[in-house]
Amino acid sequence: MKSLSIFITASIIICGISTASAQNENSSGEKIIMHPIPKTEQNSIGMQMPLPHAWTLNNNAPDGQPIITAPGEIEVYAYPQPQEFLYANDSVTLKYYHDAMGTPTREAKGIDNIIENDIKPLAEKNGYKFLKQYPLKDIAMNIATFTATLYNPLNMNNLVQASGTEWTDKNGNMLLIVLQYTETGSATDILSWGYSAHSLQAPPNEFEAARDHFIYGLINLQYNPDDISAYNKAQSAEWNKSQGSYDEPYNQDKN
Repeated sequence: MKSLSIFITASIIICGISTASAQNENSSGEKIIMHPIPKTEQNSIGMQMPLPHAWTLNNNAPDGQPIITAPGEIEVYAYPQPQEFLYANDSVTLKYYHDAMGTPTREAKGIDNIIENDIKPLAEKNGYKFLKQYPLKDIAMNIATFTATLYNPLNMNNLVQASGTEWTDKNGNMLLIVLQYTETGSATDILSWGYSAHSLQAPPNEFEAARDHFIYGLINLQYNPDDISAYNKAQSAEWNKSQGSYDEPYNQDKN
């Protein structure tokens, strides 16, 4: 099943891509700059994110520590870590792919189901009260745009959804959780799906501006096109190699 896994690994996308350039200043006069996000072992594509000049990206932050910090006690966390699953209506097919790839299995039911069954219990466990939920269509659109640039030899369909939820704790501090949800493939064969989320914590007087900055940054996250090209070239070579290996027994039998 290597031929499937080489391209569904890109199906769980943390952020979107946009060709829009960062604004130099926002409405409050704060300077906006592109903050670099370097490549990692898990993500071979470098990025830049437009955020206020005073914000700091902690690219090497260990688990449980904020990945972004800003004046006014503003912190952003990965919340929770990205989750990835497989699903198929046919239990035999599902077991086959699960055994081959080792990915957990779970039925895909959309972003609202994740918010209700995964995000809400986790936030409430940490002392937050739910306030409201709203779609983030620009983020979803940009994730879909980015996904469309990635090598996809089987032309599998992609579903992308993004939502924001807002919360408050007993002291009035505010929490924004931005959830991104993706599905790749089809449940009639095999569906790779999953989600990732980020949480922004801020005092009430800082929250609205910080929320707007962070959402703007996600919408306008820019990916390095040279890295995308290199990624696609590597995935194409891996695909062709795997397809060739499937042909070898047939060719040997003919001889």
